[in-house]
Amino acid sequence: MEVGETKSPIKSGRGFHILKLLNKRGASTEGKVAQTRVRHVLVQPNEIRSESEANELALSLRNEIVEGRDFEEIAKLYSDDPGSKLDGGKLDWAPEGIYDKTFEKVMMETKIGEVSKPFKSAFGWHFLKVLDRREKNISDERLKDKAFGIIFQRKYREQLQNTLEEIRSEAFV
Repeated sequence: MEVGETKSPIKSGRGFHILKLLNKRGASTEGKVAQTRVRHVLVQPNEIRSESEANELALSLRNEIVEGRDFEEIAKLYSDDPGSKLDGGKLDWAPEGIYDKTFEKVMMETKIGEVSKPFKSAFGWHFLKVLDRREKNISDERLKDKAFGIIFQRKYREQLQNTLEEIRSEAFV
């Protein structure tokens, strides 16, 4: 129910009830989180490629994309990020605080559909394209995570107790 919403009569063992939600509070109302989806190319310096060569390669690849070459194709061929390379450099929806600070700063400053200039992060040289931004209500996900945590802790305590009893029973005194 939403705040202010009224539910029609509900039958229970004690009679009929009419419900009106006056307020919400607690973990279930944590609300919306801003998320961004990007595609990126990572060029890492290595034994063969120096820092400046990595920067130059990132710049030339970015220029090819700006001139009309497909971002996805470039990412599949040249990106050093094994997690996103096969998907054309596409990263999943992410809220703030997930990525490297430099990467995140550039991501937040870049407009939707725009290709950023190459920049250096802790992982190497990147350039990115912001695909979309959205506000997502994650309160249900947080409730599920909280419930999972409670169940996990309960199961952990039960298993710990069983293991301790088993060790005690096998101990020779």
